[in-house]
Amino acid sequence: MRSAEGERRPKRAAMSYEAAWEFDHGPSIEHSAEWAWAWVGFLGVSKALDAVTTAIGLLVVPGLVEANPFPANVFGSVGVGTGLVVLSVLTVVVVTLVTEAGARYLEGHEEAAAWAPTATRLVGYAPLSIVFMAASLHNAGLILRVLLVG
Repeated sequence: MRSAEGERRPKRAAMSYEAAWEFDHGPSIEHSAEWAWAWVGFLGVSKALDAVTTAIGLLVVPGLVEANPFPANVFGSVGVGTGLVVLSVLTVVVVTLVTEAGARYLEGHEEAAAWAPTATRLVGYAPLSIVFMAASLHNAGLILRVLLVG
């Protein structure tokens, strides 16, 4: 290569994409087992809010009944308080066992994509947590409507 003045310039090495992207990304959350507990906590808190608003609605507010036949049968057999605790704990435990078994299985296999355990946790915990949050908001709305309007 020659410059405009005619002098020779040394050739520059072409930068590859691999070399261009070599920097420390910090700790990866994709395989971090600590994040699993955050997901379980999110599920547990959302289920607890659902259970508390259900208990308030069924035990304190006159005229409210459980619309879902399965928990209604459980509540009729063992009582609202016991039924809510048993069903809530059982739900969180079963969802956690199934989701974590899938995520841990994927973490142990090299052929699995790096994002697969995170996606498994997202699909395992987020939809139910959103449903439980929506149920607790619905319950709170019913409670307020009955108490304020009658």
